[in-house]
Amino acid sequence: MERDLHQQLAEGKITALREAYESYFSMLFLQAKEKGVPQEDAESMIHQLFFDLWEKKGKITSGESHLQFLQTSLDDMIVESNVVPPEHSELEKAVKKLSPEEQRSIELVIWKGSSLKDAAQSMDLTINDLSALLSGAMAQLLP
Repeated sequence: MERDLHQQLAEGKITALREAYESYFSMLFLQAKEKGVPQEDAESMIHQLFFDLWEKKGKITSGESHLQFLQTSLDDMIVESNVVPPEHSELEKAVKKLSPEEQRSIELVIWKGSSLKDAAQSMDLTINDLSALLSGAMAQLLP
């Protein structure tokens, strides 16, 4: 789907934008809500993301998925907006105290929703090693 969607967006087909919106809105909304963004702000941010996607439709490389672009842009938008409640800021501060490998595991599995298999592959770890890494990280975050 992603390859076809990429081609159709690059060609300026509005139906591809509608398909991307229908496919990704719920996932992006949950991502924003999990980071403490209020519902109205989350919806507004996501709508803006799709405007941005349309404006940059020909500039996104075929190596970058539209979902990756949207997720990364949403993360940046959340940080820039300062709509995240203080308790989430505290969590982010705590995560920054973890090792880079632990931070990456949290980012992939918890915040981006990657499967253990995909995250382990991305980090060049076994699933067992990733699970142990996550367990150690969570033990530090939730004493």
